[in-house]
Amino acid sequence: MSDDEILVGYDGSADAAVALNWALDEAGRSGRPVRLAYVFEWLTVTGWVGPAVAPGVWPDETARQQVEELVRKAAADAAAERPGLTVHGEVFDGPPALVLQERSAGAGMLVLGSRGHGGFGGLLAGSTAVSVTAHAHCPVVVVRDGQAATSGPVVVGSDGSESALRALGFAVERAAQRDVPLRVLR
Repeated sequence: MSDDEILVGYDGSADAAVALNWALDEAGRSGRPVRLAYVFEWLTVTGWVGPAVAPGVWPDETARQQVEELVRKAAADAAAERPGLTVHGEVFDGPPALVLQERSAGAGMLVLGSRGHGGFGGLLAGSTAVSVTAHAHCPVVVVRDGQAATSGPVVVGSDGSESALRALGFAVERAAQRDVPLRVLR
């Protein structure tokens, strides 16, 4: 990964597709490469010392191959739809929020859909999006399904800290590029 790369949390969900399209639009404007990151944590139930949930291993090689094919196809389709853009895909193992947070240290921007496959449909943002936005090492863009990539306002939270001022600068640039309103929440 490079520090100018746009990292996209990708799980094949509808919200991930919206995030990917947003990232591709951004890459088209900036010339940055895009990397799809599929992060999956297999959990198994252990019982040798009592019931517990523990990190697992891929249940079989076929499952891993299917996930790798999903990511490869999504990256290839994105590159074909947007000639001239560099698009890669990669599968990571581990807790999604933690892995994306760690990978954000080597990215210029992280783009997420507001929700993935799991959780409750009525939530505005899933647990991964909430956790990653709080702990990422680079700017994070959370794109909601049903909104065009350039139509909605840019929203940023600010508490006056140094990192909040950097986030505000990032948000001002994006709102100006898209000619959309900027909403600053304190």
